[in-house]
Amino acid sequence: MGVRSVATRVRALQYRLPEFPYAAIERARWAVTASRARDVSVPSVSRDPGSRAHVLIAPANFAGQGTAWARALMKEQDGVTAEAWMLTSEGSFAFDADQILPRDVQGRGRSWQDALFDAVVDGFTHVVLESGRPLFGSLFGYDSAREARALQQAGVTVAMAWHGTDIRRPSVESADNPWSPFRDRSHRAHVAALEARAVRNARLARASGVPQLVSTPDLLAHLPGAQWLPVVVDPSPWASAPPIDLSSPPLRVLHLPSNPWIKGGALLDRPLARLAAHAEIAVVTPGRLPPTEVPRTVADADVVLDQFRLHLYGVAAVEAMHAGRLVISLAGAPLRDAVRAVTAEELPVLSATPDQLEDVLRGLGADDVDTSTLARDFAARWHDGRESARALATALGID
Repeated sequence: MGVRSVATRVRALQYRLPEFPYAAIERARWAVTASRARDVSVPSVSRDPGSRAHVLIAPANFAGQGTAWARALMKEQDGVTAEAWMLTSEGSFAFDADQILPRDVQGRGRSWQDALFDAVVDGFTHVVLESGRPLFGSLFGYDSAREARALQQAGVTVAMAWHGTDIRRPSVESADNPWSPFRDRSHRAHVAALEARAVRNARLARASGVPQLVSTPDLLAHLPGAQWLPVVVDPSPWASAPPIDLSSPPLRVLHLPSNPWIKGGALLDRPLARLAAHAEIAVVTPGRLPPTEVPRTVADADVVLDQFRLHLYGVAAVEAMHAGRLVISLAGAPLRDAVRAVTAEELPVLSATPDQLEDVLRGLGADDVDTSTLARDFAARWHDGRESARALATALGID
């Protein structure tokens, strides 16, 4: 058993512990690296005295969504200002945010954490805590539910937001999904850790007593009573993509698997190779791209293959929709029912299991060009920030 596997198993056990031993382990964990953050200052907060609300979204900012939500809120709600803060690990990619701090600050002492809490309470009227991650380190035992209650007691309105694996229970997701990556026994330790974390986070969400928001419709099944907070994608980088042309082969097919295990990239290799061998498609799999290169690459494709192991759609699918590309993914009944429930619309994504993909690609025709137009309209309606700002304003009571 490798070191990483052992660490993952230990982490799964920790998530199952009661509050006190859990916090003791976290305190010891972050004390090891706290010295790296000894010169980090508590962020200063400058609140516009003319604003009726000043909102903080922190500390995850996964895929830059915290920042996107904050900007959408300011654009759509008069008199509201908002910031996104991000605690990130050394060497990891940091998306744009108003404040980017090393996660090692979670090991800083009581005086630093007190100063951070005071800065947040004095500077913000509303806070959205993301992903069950602590904002104030050991001050409240690395417990986001206690953080939420403490902020409320200090007069701050609080909500919580969840992005995906932080709240998605593998046992629930895989129950009726034969393609689920969580059925993969070679990842048993990792799946056990994900399950334990999601169970703990669901408990924190309930204990917090504050409104709950989830970024993708499928997560509503994992956190009953939550509200959908759509991901936001700026349509402007995608607007110049030309209309797709399905009439002249080869069909240009793009697959950008950010996480092959989760997205199922390996399951697509054989059907795509067979089609490419007969010159029916031209497959583009450029690997990881700088964000600035993605719009051009998507615009050069007719079809974008997204997600083939989970019933969800996220930022990559919305980007392709904004560009008017055909999106194909697993997108089965659980996802379609969830989208229909929150939008009263049909999801404009073509559904295919990995073993159906070859036939679906071969069968594309003129009617599917209409689907690409519907997809662009759907993305503009639900993912340009307007609906996200509305969801945040409702949850925070500032609408």
